[in-house]
Amino acid sequence: MAGLDSGDVAGACWGCPICRSGNHRVKYDLREKHSWFAVAGWILRCEDCGMWYKALEEGEVLEDAYGEEYSEHFGEDECMMNDVIRIFFRDVLKRIDGNGLSDSPLLLDIGAATGVFMEEAVKLGYEAEGLELSQGFVDIARRNGMNVRHQNVSDLNEVEKYDVITMMDIVEHVVDPVGILKTLCTSLKPGGKLVLFTPNHGSSVVAA
Repeated sequence: MAGLDSGDVAGACWGCPICRSGNHRVKYDLREKHSWFAVAGWILRCEDCGMWYKALEEGEVLEDAYGEEYSEHFGEDECMMNDVIRIFFRDVLKRIDGNGLSDSPLLLDIGAATGVFMEEAVKLGYEAEGLELSQGFVDIARRNGMNVRHQNVSDLNEVEKYDVITMMDIVEHVVDPVGILKTLCTSLKPGGKLVLFTPNHGSSVVAA
């Protein structure tokens, strides 16, 4: 439901994660769950900088959406591993500027799911690791030979450094994108690459 006043976000003071403004509009009211893996809350748009961001209802946490039922439903789904997805992933990887990277660059994929992106990275010469919230997805990725850890990105340590860190369709799902990006930047080697992919809310697809 678009165009609701900011006051409709009852009981919560949500500031924009980019500019910290509290001046926002409710673009989508998602408090009524239409699927078993939904996380109740709102999609807000900052009236000052234009940032779209997620606000959760009190007591809701993102991890609740990624339990066993989620992985059972989507783990072997064709949409997670079809040829079109693999071609797109290969195209993304080939676009990464390799200047300054090692011969076998170390890549960390955030939200690795079943490890398909990592599989394509390995084919192109990367040494790939991944983080994933769904234990079921982690199990599938490991069965396929991928090094995926069941771990939240906010718990990433600052000891291991990576040549490339990727987040494919992930940043729009988190409630503190700035904090996560800061964490990831501390985990990059000097000259390392941070690669993000996210939907464009101004696109003709969304407008339709």
